[in-house]
Amino acid sequence: MMKHTILLAVLLVTLGSSFGRRAASPGTERRRGCKEGRARKVFNMLLEVCDGKDWIPIAADMQEMENSLKNLNKNIRELEMGLVQNPPHGCSDVRTRYLQHTGEVPDDGYYHVRPDTDMYKVYCEFPESGDSWTRVGLWDQSWDHDGEKENLTVTLLSDRDLKMVRESNFSKVSINCDISLSFKADGVNNPTTLMALELQKKGNNSGSLNVTIPAGGRESYTRVRLMRNSCTKFICQDKFDQPSQCGVGSLPQVGGATADLLLTQLVFLPEGRRRSAFSLSGTFYYAWFE
Repeated sequence: MMKHTILLAVLLVTLGSSFGRRAASPGTERRRGCKEGRARKVFNMLLEVCDGKDWIPIAADMQEMENSLKNLNKNIRELEMGLVQNPPHGCSDVRTRYLQHTGEVPDDGYYHVRPDTDMYKVYCEFPESGDSWTRVGLWDQSWDHDGEKENLTVTLLSDRDLKMVRESNFSKVSINCDISLSFKADGVNNPTTLMALELQKKGNNSGSLNVTIPAGGRESYTRVRLMRNSCTKFICQDKFDQPSQCGVGSLPQVGGATADLLLTQLVFLPEGRRRSAFSLSGTFYYAWFE
């Protein structure tokens, strides 16, 4: 009898302590510490992440967070599908689509566009001004030729670049460069040719123009160089008391400047002759179109 009485007392004490204990609530465990980086859901309504000491709530409504992620992924998929199945016409169209789908301005970089029938990979820039520029040309170069006598060809704008420019119907163009460029002819024919587009005041309508030094007399001297602080104008120079070819063909008069030119290709052909040497230095030459 005594043994049963003792067992009953122990059982009552145990049950009493159990019924008197309150259920643990979310966050109670944070006082006992947790492993940093762990995450948990509480009642499917709260997401908590451990910072090494406490459980920190980060989302009060899991369903709302999941819906937001689904919408974001949907917008990104629509944007990606649009760029592939219905390519933008140009960089301005890229900007418009990104703003529409993500609410953000796209990063500068390469994009595929289709202004007409062909697809092109172009470099787009999106400044804070709200413009959308298409960059065409060369950058990150290392030109260092001074008095060079060996032949050299530099293609600044390829035939495909020019085709893209014509199809895009840009209304603005700006040229940026850091190059220094000159070539000369001293009493001989210099076949060196600067191939360029003559820029007009309106739009990007332009005609092709080749800048070269025609053959002159034995005593003639002619030098053509890019004007300082300019990326578009060339001047023609002579040597004191010597005739020159300035004013002949596509060359301006002595001391005069050409119209604004967009260089497309440089074909230096001194063919080992010191009197036909050229100089080219710099790291970039490109055009912005809009």
